[in-house]
Amino acid sequence: MLRSNVVFLDPDSDFTNSLIDKIKKRIDYNFSYYPSFEDAKSDVVKNPPDVIFIEQNLNGISGLDAIPLLKSLNPGTEIVMVSNQNDLKVVDKAFELGALKYFRKDILLIDHIEEVLKERQIPSWKKLFA
Repeated sequence: MLRSNVVFLDPDSDFTNSLIDKIKKRIDYNFSYYPSFEDAKSDVVKNPPDVIFIEQNLNGISGLDAIPLLKSLNPGTEIVMVSNQNDLKVVDKAFELGALKYFRKDILLIDHIEEVLKERQIPSWKKLFA
């Protein structure tokens, strides 16, 4: 059985790589990181992720503009907006476009990411064979 795929789209490589390193200690999935939608597009088509965590302020097109494009490429992929923005219009628009959840980066993000993955009941490789 293959491990589930989780993608992070965020221009802040230091923040995202640090976050992924911390999450890997708690959950055993395949994690990928891309700074923009354009960088991720071909890989997302070849290897559809189960969940995409996306920043609103991407390089190139915005996270909001990327949501419908990602959903059209992989309708079954869940998308979670993760941003520093606290603009209710952005939050509402993210949900309107198909985002499952919206989290601010300044909250306990690792716990929320783990919660999303558990809600989707994505099996962990380690748990299956422990």
